Parts: sequence; C-alpha cells; structure tokens
Amino acid sequence: MSLRGKLLYVGLITSCMCQKYDDQVMFLAGPMTKEQVQASVLDTFDCSHPIPPGSKQHFEYLQSRGVTHFKVPLSWVQLLPTGFPGHPQQSVVTCYQTLMKQLLEVGLQPLVVLHGSTVPDSLRSRYGGWENPELGDMFQQYAEFVFGEFGDLSESWVTLSSLEELRDAELQNAADAHNNIYRHYHQLFPGRDGGISVGVKASKVPIISDTQLLKYTDFLSIKIQYDCTAGQNLAEELKSVLGKCGDKPILFYEVDLMDCSSYQFLSDTNILKGNDGPSRVETLDK
Repeated sequence: MSLRGKLLYVGLITSCMCQKYDDQVMFLAGPMTKEQVQASVLDTFDCSHPIPPGSKQHFEYLQSRGVTHFKVPLSWVQLLPTGFPGHPQQSVVTCYQTLMKQLLEVGLQPLVVLHGSTVPDSLRSRYGGWENPELGDMFQQYAEFVFGEFGDLSESWVTLSSLEELRDAELQNAADAHNNIYRHYHQLFPGRDGGISVGVKASKVPIISDTQLLKYTDFLSIKIQYDCTAGQNLAEELKSVLGKCGDKPILFYEVDLMDCSSYQFLSDTNILKGNDGPSRVETLDK
C-alpha cells in the first residue's frame, strides 16, 4: 500500500554552501495535533478549540528528543474576525499566548506562521483576493497586531507559508506586503536573532528571487516533496535552491513523503547523519 505522510518534525538549517555543522542543525516540530485525546489528527491548531490536555508534557517529550523549535500556525480569521486589529477575539489571543509560553517554559522556540495564502472569507467579500493591494495593507495591519501581541514570545516568523500558490499581481502584492512587514519587524526588534521568512516549495524558489523577496528574508523556508521509490537525490534537487539563495540559511519547513517512511527518507538523504536522526523522527500518520 502506498504510504504518504508528512514528517511531524525534522528541520534543518544549513548554509547555501552545503556545509553542515552540529550548531547549524535545528529540529522543527509541528503543527500541533490532538492525537493525545482522540484518533483523528488535525493538520493545524488555530485556537478555535482549547489546547489539548497534556500538551505541556508532549512539548517536554519533544524537547527531550532534541527538538528545538515548534511550528505555530496562526489563524488570521480567528484572531481578527472582522479583519481589523481594533476588534480582536481576545480568547484566541490568550490561547496562542498560553501555547507559546508553554513552549518557552520547556525550552522550545515557537516558529510562528502568520498565514498560508488563502484569503479569509470575511476579507475576500470586502477586498477580493491578493490581486487587490488593499488586502496587502490589511495583512500588514494584521502582522503589526501579531507582533504587538506575540512579539516577545517568538524570534522566528514566516509571513506567508504557501507563496507558490500565488501568481502575477497576487504574488507581487503579497511580496510587497511581506517586504514592508520585514522592515517593520526589524525596526521593532533591531539586532534580534531569528527573523522573518516566507514558505515556498523548493521547485518554486526562482519565484522568490524574481520578486526580490530574498533581500527581505533572514532565512528561507522551503517545502520538499520526496519520493523514495523514484531514487531522488536531495542534493541534486536542491541545486536550484542553493544557486538562488546566496548566503541565506535554509530551513526545511515541511517534508512531504511519497511511497516511503520517514526512516527511509533520513537514510536516503543522510540529512541527520551522525546525529541519530531516525530515532528523533515521528510521522503524522500513525
């Protein structure tokens, strides 16, 4: 039977020269699931329901396994139902604050994702899609709100996690919004470690370089699709990325496996060679 899943955690930051040292390795967990309380597995946790019981113990377990960061995808529409920062849903704000504080208490750093790419219905009815520059202005206001509420709880941020889904004017407007958010963040938190990034498929990295987005990222978050049966060579697959990213660090933000297990993926790619990699990896599909 064909196996298809996503790594629950395996993240790696490495330089574009393909040099890998122990202090460059970062293990990334997430998104949060409710496996502890029921059989179904959620792909995201948007604070529309309570934080699952036992979450802190789960975070402690991840930290004990060598995980350093946990991906926290925010929900734009849950935080700001009207789209305006003046009318937040305070219970959702408090929920995310509690989640991030739990992570920090056990030694995990939140990697906060502001948004995917789909426009919330409440905003689409008013502004349309990303082809409307006004939506970019609203996204900037949302980002400023997020930094005000959660800025002291995280050092690493992804503005848009699925940039490859946008085209032409949509992409340009989203890129302009990201660039403005990048500048605003570094004005708020000068000299802070971590920084701002965008998420994109490895095969679509040229899209970012064409929009000058690389200039306004502190690291690059890429998503990889990997098929063990196809005999893929990860180093070869990433050549286009390495040639485009200059000296930007790379984060393997999401790994989508096809016809193989996470153990096979690690064995094939040697991503965590010398770091007892396979023992540190779990999958979302049990």
